[in-house]
Amino acid sequence: MNAILFCLYDRYPEIKGADENGEEGEEYLPEVKDISDLKPLIELYHVHIINVFKNGIAYIGYEFNCTWDEEHGLGVMMFKDRIVDIGGSDTAILSWIAEADLEEKNS
Repeated sequence: MNAILFCLYDRYPEIKGADENGEEGEEYLPEVKDISDLKPLIELYHVHIINVFKNGIAYIGYEFNCTWDEEHGLGVMMFKDRIVDIGGSDTAILSWIAEADLEEKNS
């Protein structure tokens, strides 16, 4: 979970900058000073084992509810402890993301 929080912390200014709610968005996208400030903003609700493997180890997708996007949520695709991609909740289930990463790492 820490890898996800660190990655999200790095991308948070980008997410906050894309918010279209202005001052109203402060409720959903408050100022964040460290990764612990992110924990109340996200909630894990699905873990997906993707049918893409490297050396017998599957890619794993994590879907979160998040305060800033109730419709699309947050999705993370990982291999072992490495973040492959982070985005909307569909990022956690799209096998082509894992397949593209696998091809890239094998070439």
